[in-house]
Amino acid sequence: MIPSHFERFMQFVLTHTQNGDLQWGIGEGGSFVASHEEITLIISSDYDPDRDINTFWFRLNGSTRSTPFSVSEKEQGYGLMKSIFEEVTANANDVKSDMEKFMAGFSRGA
Repeated sequence: MIPSHFERFMQFVLTHTQNGDLQWGIGEGGSFVASHEEITLIISSDYDPDRDINTFWFRLNGSTRSTPFSVSEKEQGYGLMKSIFEEVTANANDVKSDMEKFMAGFSRGA
């Protein structure tokens, strides 16, 4: 579950990722990374086939400390984490640019 200290922050991350203020890059092992003011955010997802469960992992790395948490699909907050992960993925892959390029050759009326 999303720790209570992170609830407001995660909504902030979603909002600022959606509007493009927060830029994400591709990290290691399928993760995504964003940095601002010497703070790094890392998000990733994992599927455990033995338990048949999806989990999102989030980590806030400060200047001297690291605070991780995870949210599995059977926990409260999973829907928000899924939304954040999908927005982050689109942001990191610059999907907006790709969609605009794809649609450029089609009629403006469509």
